This record gives sequence, C-alpha cells and structure tokens, in this order.
Amino acid sequence: MTDRHLRRDLLLLLLGQVVVLGAFRMALPADLAANEGSDYLAFYRPVAGQLADGDGLVTEEGEAATRYPPGYPVVLAATFVVADVAGLARDSLVTPLTIGLTATAGLLLHLVARRVLDRRHAWATSAVWLGYPLLLWTAKQPNSEIPYLVALYGVVLLLVPLLERGTIGGARLAAAGALLGVGTVVRPAGLLLVPAFAVVLWRRPAGSGRAGLRLAAVFVAAFAVPVLTASAWMSLARGERVLVSDANDVTIVEGLSFAIDSPEEAEALPMPGGLRRFVVESQAREGELLRRGDVVSYLAEATRERPVVVAQLVAYKAARSWYGTESFRFEGLLALTQVVWVGATVAGIAIGRRRGATVRWYTWLALSLTAGAWWAAIATLSIVRYLVPTLGLLAPLVAVALLAAVDRARGRPRDPAPRAGTAPDDASDAALTGPAVAGS
Repeated sequence: MTDRHLRRDLLLLLLGQVVVLGAFRMALPADLAANEGSDYLAFYRPVAGQLADGDGLVTEEGEAATRYPPGYPVVLAATFVVADVAGLARDSLVTPLTIGLTATAGLLLHLVARRVLDRRHAWATSAVWLGYPLLLWTAKQPNSEIPYLVALYGVVLLLVPLLERGTIGGARLAAAGALLGVGTVVRPAGLLLVPAFAVVLWRRPAGSGRAGLRLAAVFVAAFAVPVLTASAWMSLARGERVLVSDANDVTIVEGLSFAIDSPEEAEALPMPGGLRRFVVESQAREGELLRRGDVVSYLAEATRERPVVVAQLVAYKAARSWYGTESFRFEGLLALTQVVWVGATVAGIAIGRRRGATVRWYTWLALSLTAGAWWAAIATLSIVRYLVPTLGLLAPLVAVALLAAVDRARGRPRDPAPRAGTAPDDASDAALTGPAVAGS
C-alpha cells in the first residue's frame, strides 16, 4: 500500500463521513435534533463564552468553573474566537466543530484497523462505525464525548506498534500517555482507563517484567502531567482538593436516582417495587446527601439494611449503562441495537483470535477499556452515552465478523492467514493467557 493510496483513502473517508454526519443531522425532525444534554447549555457554553471574552475559566456568575474539567470549554472557546474573527454567530460553528471532530476520530479508528488488520477490514470498520446508531446520535449535538473520542483513538493508534511488536519508542509512549491525560481533562472517565493501558504496557513486551513496568511508568507519568496541572488549578480555585472535576459526588448521587425529576418519572422505569422506592427516596434526599457529603455512608447503610435492593440497583445500573438515555426515550430500541452490536463483537473475537497476536492484544485492550468505561457509567448516571467512545473501539471486531459472514456467503475460505507482521508468537500468547491477565 503506497502513501498515495493511503492519502486518497483518508480523503475519501473524511468526505464521506462529513456527508453522512451532516445528512443525518439535517434529516432529523426538530424535536429529535434538539440538544438533550443539559450540561452544554448550563455549563460548557457559558464558560466557553466567558473564556472567549477574556474573563477566564469562570461561570457567568464569576465563580471558578470547576464543576466539570476545563478541556471542552477550552475547545469551544477557541471555536468562539474563530467565529468572532469571521463575524459569525458563535453557535454557528458548533455543529461543524462536532462533525469535524467526529470525522477526525473516524479517521484515527480507520488507521488503527488498517494497522491491526488490513485495508479491507479498515473500510468495513469505518462503515460499521459510521452506521452505528449510538455514534450518530451522540454526534448530533455538542457533547464532551466528541473531543474525547479524538484523544482516545489517538492514544490507541500511537500504541499500535506495541501491540504489533511488543516494543515502542519512548517519545511515542510519552505522547500516548500525555494525550490520554488531555482526554481526561475533557472527560474524567479517562482516569478509569489508565489500568487497562498500563496492564498492556506491562504484559505485552517480551522478556522480563521490568521492561514492561518501565513502559507503564513512563505512560502514567506522562498522563499525570496534564491531569495534575488541571487538578492543581481547580484545587487552588476551590480551596480544596479536586481531581479533574468537583462534580464527582454530584454524578454519583444523581446516579442513585437515575437523575429523575419526580417520583412519577420513576414509575416509567421497569424495575422491582423495592428498588423503585429506593430510587424515589434517593431523589428526595439528593440535596441532603450533597450538603453532608456522606453518599458512601448512605450506601453502606442501605447495603446493611436492604442488601437485596442494593444488589438490584447495581445490576440494573450495569444493564442500563448499555442502553439508558438522559431523556429515557428509545431505550428499548437501543437495547436491541446493543444486543446486535455485542453479538457481532463476540463473533468477531472468536474469528479474529485466529489472525495473530496483534489482533488478540488489540481485542484485550478494547475489551478492557470498555470495561473501565462501563464501571464509570455504573458508578454515575448509567447512560449509554458514556460508553460510546470505547464501544467504538469494538468496531474492528464487528468488521471481522461482518466480512467473515460475507466471505462465507461467497464461498471464500473462512480462516484467512494472519496478515504480515501479526503471526502468533509464544511470548504474546503466554502473556495473554498468563495469571496476571487471566485473572483481570
């Protein structure tokens, strides 16, 4: 594959993504196209406006903007400045920004699939990713997940040489860690992805475990630079210790009641009666729990007194994280979509494991990152939007299953030989099945 062909493919993909994303947005009726995310209007846009006006990272009331990380307001503020210079309305560039960032993430994912698999599978990956309803729905409005997509997929692309050969340059490794740190300054969920990356950095290199530990240490150190820098500013502004965001307690407390606004909304949620009563009680006590800061004590007490209800809560949050929405709309349809996506992923894993160590290591990483994002969703609002970035990393596995089905229908061989550079190696297989990974 020549560079000329790669550039052509990326240009065609970029144009195709922009057309599809733009067409999807324009085709939506007004009620569906409306922004359903309250955080954008309540926090991100006002803070970005203040920053673009030169007033700093503050709210409209002049208080330090520490409720959420500063990354997304900074991105929006840069867009607002461009709009001001061009004489355009600030909001007029938000949709192009969202589409442009989503398309950029799509290019990065295509390059990942191209390196891990091949060109054919990369195009299939782009097709299934762009056709994934949750991706289209997330990209229809401004969300902090969109710039986070770019950072996350960029990190995975930077680490592909490690997945392929078990080695990686120090500068590339540091860049990957720093980029994940930047992504975490956009969305705090990046904090929970560090263990998955660190374990791969530790286990993938051949030879002694010390080499892997050094790689993991470099990655984590580079990751910590932007995270600790942002956290230090927020801590000084708040006068108390803050790690990336001071809304962690808020999201956990709201997650106990699924952010319902009234007991009537709880009636529409399909859950056992005891759990529904707990959800309504939690919603009524949100203010008290936040003032006292004792959500942990509240959960501990509930676990002692109502262990079955708490178990039901965890199970329900774990399931709803795969299909739940802030508006409680379309959840049945999304659940069906997710069943298909997960089923195709499982099939892709079974087929892809025969394609060599690189694919197996990529599979392990993608699943581990998805598990980290799932845990973050369970602990907070339990909505599927939080999983979309890592679910997109499963698209290459879905593509493997899709093309295998196509090949089988056409009578082609079902077990293609591993692509060049991905032949199985004993060290990789041992690491994948060793005690440290098998128990994680």
